[in-house]
This record gives sequence, C-alpha cells and structure tokens, in this order.
Amino acid sequence: MAGSFTLTLYGTLVNGEHSESFGTSTKSTIVQTGQGVQGSTVAVGTSEEVMVTGDITTEGILYLKNLDSTHYVTYGPESAGSLVNFGRIPAGEEAWLRLEPGITFRWIANTAEVKVLMKLFED
Repeated sequence: MAGSFTLTLYGTLVNGEHSESFGTSTKSTIVQTGQGVQGSTVAVGTSEEVMVTGDITTEGILYLKNLDSTHYVTYGPESAGSLVNFGRIPAGEEAWLRLEPGITFRWIANTAEVKVLMKLFED
C-alpha cells in the first residue's frame, strides 16, 4: 500500500535592492511505496564516513539538520570509495534531498565532530 509524503518549500531573498520569492506555496506530494524511516542524531567525524541507512532498502527523501553552532558538514556520493563533495550544511542549517536509490552517501565534518539530525525516508 502506497502512502504519501508532503513537503512544502518556499524561499524569500532580500539583499539590498534585490528581492524575490521562489518555490511553491502549494504542497508537493511524493508517493512513498515503503513505510521505512531511519532517524537519529549522528556524530559526524573529521574523517570521511559512509552515511548509514539502517534497514532502508530503497533510499527516498533525506533530511539533515546540522546541530552544531560553529562547524559545517560536507556531503556527497561515493565514487571509487571516496567522497565526491556535492553539498555543505553550515552550522544550524538544514537540507532536504531526494536521493537516487542505491547510491552510497558519505560525509565529513570540517574541523571538529558535528552532530547532525538525520532522517531518511524509504522511497
């Protein structure tokens, strides 16, 4: 039985004389076939490590929140056993990603261990 995942993303930028709004004010509904969710607070170290997906067999939507007040985390897919830098989550910020199932994700903290809230929803 399929369920649905509803996500609303909307942004407003104001920088001097430049301002704009983007995204959608309506909800995006994503069909979720599985019912799995893996979630915990993870200590990300200063050496590259694989993002553990637990019992999730088909990766879907990934939510990450950097709980640190100073340091950032870099993340991305794995290629030949190493991290390919794709994104960064600065201190206190969040990221939502729609994952390609079967990709191994890696991450690393910049200068000190960082705690990250991670929730991975099955596709």
